[in-house]
Amino acid sequence: MSFKEKVKKNKEIAEKAVMDHISLLDWSLYASLFGLSVLVGVLFFLQLKQKQVQREISLFKDLLETAPITVSWVSSDYKYIKVNKKLSEAMGIPESEFVGKTVGFYGAELNYMIFVQSLFELEQQELTSEVEQETKEGRRDILCIGKRSDDGTYATIIGLDISEQKRSARLIFEQQQRLIDAAKMTTLGEMASSIGHEINNPLTLIINWTDELLMRFKKEEFPSERCGELLEKIDKHAHRIAQIVKGLKTFAREGSSDPFIEEDLREIFKDTFELCQQKFKNRDVKLDVVDIPDKLTLECRKTQISQVLLNLLNNALDAVSEQAERWVQVYAKEEEAFVEISVIDSGPGIPIELRSKILEPFFTTKETGKGTGLGLSISKGIIEEHGGTLEIDPHFPNTRFVIRLPKKHTGYTPLPSFYKVAS
Repeated sequence: MSFKEKVKKNKEIAEKAVMDHISLLDWSLYASLFGLSVLVGVLFFLQLKQKQVQREISLFKDLLETAPITVSWVSSDYKYIKVNKKLSEAMGIPESEFVGKTVGFYGAELNYMIFVQSLFELEQQELTSEVEQETKEGRRDILCIGKRSDDGTYATIIGLDISEQKRSARLIFEQQQRLIDAAKMTTLGEMASSIGHEINNPLTLIINWTDELLMRFKKEEFPSERCGELLEKIDKHAHRIAQIVKGLKTFAREGSSDPFIEEDLREIFKDTFELCQQKFKNRDVKLDVVDIPDKLTLECRKTQISQVLLNLLNNALDAVSEQAERWVQVYAKEEEAFVEISVIDSGPGIPIELRSKILEPFFTTKETGKGTGLGLSISKGIIEEHGGTLEIDPHFPNTRFVIRLPKKHTGYTPLPSFYKVAS
């Protein structure tokens, strides 16, 4: 190879080396630029997320400070970690003074102290309890909801003031009781003439028999057979009057606070029928009591069950008074866990379009002034308080109301509906 050729070849090698070096620099630069852009993107994303987190924290803080609830965080040694502004204002104590203080330092009620202690000592992580607490605004009813952390080191407790709700509930209850009393007084007014007749008849007989005994006493005539007969009659009719008065007192009294005790269903029926038998006779409506098993008992408020039964009987009487065929029948049967009572009348049944409304408050099919529309809705409420149901049997050819009651009262847990009411 000549010298000239060698120079040319070395030149080409040098140029190629330079180009390769420049190419490597380009790739390195590209890689650096790409890495930088990724880093900038990650930093921008993190900054965005940080702002979002800060915004959410700010919103959460605003919520804690403005929500109508008290919030506190308590450590497992029963010391305050932090409280929100609402709790501070309610107790009239600065937020900073709560931190590190033992729960109850401001004079918390015993039931609240037990709630906090239970929150850490019981197995479940969440607890709910209703407590009373003295605040700046006076004594308040507080619904407390607490949740212990997974590691058990602290608990979050939320308090909701339910004083107004409880006050409203009490007012509603009192109004309901007044409506019940008004409905009962209306029923008593309707029964007054028939009850007066029911009591007056035996009283007249007792007076006549007493006059005869007095006359015989003055004449010193004491035939044992006749005197014994008269005394037996007086005793029988006096007991009948006593039974009517007993039934009247049972119906008229307020029984919502009575305990649930075991009662004989026959006795309930007997007391109730004494109040309305004469009314049925006056309207020439036959009242039959069919198939009541012996010694059939259930845990109930006797007064209230009697009131429901009398209401159903009076409704049935009004419904059939203008019918060609007039009768009302009462059945009772015993199942394993409950008792079923049926009140059936000779009417053609409740029209389909009224079945879903008939048990609603203030709904009535009676003429204006003859019904408040409260009887059935109140009766339904009483039966549901007993854990039972009051329904219309849509499949029966006549009008049939069915009460189903558990034999043992277990609280306000109504039995499932037995009939699907057609609408």
